[in-house]
Amino acid sequence: MSEETAKAMAQGVRERIGVDIGIATTGIAGPDGGTPEKPVGLVWFGFAFPNGEVHAQSITIPGSRDDIRGRSTTMALGMLWRHLERMRGAEAHV
Repeated sequence: MSEETAKAMAQGVRERIGVDIGIATTGIAGPDGGTPEKPVGLVWFGFAFPNGEVHAQSITIPGSRDDIRGRSTTMALGMLWRHLERMRGAEAHV
């Protein structure tokens, strides 16, 4: 679980499914498996876009395993929405 993993997963989704945007999450939802460097709740989000842009971001999310899994899904979609809004705003100014 790392930035590189999240990016590779997002690119793989894009290529294998044939979609415009690939989204991936990877992390440690617990309750076990955390370390001081990678604690329970650490989630990496990966995004791959049609222009070749690929990026990843990490966040540590508190809560139970179910909380972490649910919140990470909601957060991934929120991040994608904000990115699309920024792109739409940039296109409006061209």
